[in-house]
Amino acid sequence: MRASPWARRLTIAIMALATILCAYFFIIGSTLWWGYIVIGISFAWAFCILHDWSLLEGVEIAVAWTVVQILTFISYLRGYQIEIVEGGNLLDVYRLRYEIFCEEKNYFEKPKEKILVDLFDNFSTHIVMRHRGKMCGGLRIVYYNPFGYPLEEYFHLANPQTYSSEVVEIGRWVAKREYRNSYSGSAFVTSVIMLKSFMYLIIKGKKKALVMTSLKLKHYLESLFGIQFKYVDQERLEQRHLEARAHVPYFQKYQGVDAMILD
Repeated sequence: MRASPWARRLTIAIMALATILCAYFFIIGSTLWWGYIVIGISFAWAFCILHDWSLLEGVEIAVAWTVVQILTFISYLRGYQIEIVEGGNLLDVYRLRYEIFCEEKNYFEKPKEKILVDLFDNFSTHIVMRHRGKMCGGLRIVYYNPFGYPLEEYFHLANPQTYSSEVVEIGRWVAKREYRNSYSGSAFVTSVIMLKSFMYLIIKGKKKALVMTSLKLKHYLESLFGIQFKYVDQERLEQRHLEARAHVPYFQKYQGVDAMILD
């Protein structure tokens, strides 16, 4: 039996606190800092054993969390702010989607409101990145809900009823043109947003993420983050899928859906 979500969060918090205390006491030259490390690791180890959670896994998550925090701080120094938005005002996100998917790439019809939004936004969390206050990129995490997943409109996923609350869909990835045209800018924005997303999903206990992406981005994620991809079984497309695809040329370039394994 795996550790419960609250035990995971508590364990991560303890190990993170031990890391912070270690750094603090090392900086001020205190001789007591080692004691806090021993206490922190002991507590973390105890929780790992009691909840059948390997110490190695706990260390890996703690290290990943620390890396994300460091990268977030570096982003802040460069004028970037990254947010996890659950509800709230997402108008600038919807406008950027419209700018890219409707005006620039012509993937979707152009709404009169000049925003791109759908019913799945009500069941989503958004990872948003801004540069000096201006929206520059982001993505959407859609949770299991009564309407299924957005990809089911275009792909006939086999046995979708077997999906659970542990499965999410990652989509609506957007980045402004100026950040996509610069390799360093594109790599930086992509890395920060994806790392933040992965860490958020791991802490939330989400083990799989459905994605539809290009081979280039897939190879990038595999090589940079070590993410594993597993092809999702699919059945023959029905008429409703074909009709939906006819209006969106974007989906005709992709033959299937992958699941990113985050466990």
